[in-house]
Amino acid sequence: MTATFAGPYVLRTDFIAKNPNTTRTFTTGVAKAIEWERTTPREEVIARFTKKDEDFTRWGKWLKDTRIVQGELDPKKLYTNEFNGLVSG
Repeated sequence: MTATFAGPYVLRTDFIAKNPNTTRTFTTGVAKAIEWERTTPREEVIARFTKKDEDFTRWGKWLKDTRIVQGELDPKKLYTNEFNGLVSG
């Protein structure tokens, strides 16, 4: 199973020239994530990707402290898996 979320990643040439270590770290991280997804059992990959609330709630305190979000953070209002054919239920 291979996923493509938003197409290719693009880094500007000037960014790469000024930030070679960051570019290397980012590129290697993406490659590791793709390799993990490619070699991990399908059920485990799906389980990991369906725990999306954590992607939003881990930043909850910071989002509130900086007033980017006011009130309670409800991840279900920020994304949907309605059209994701890999999510059951």
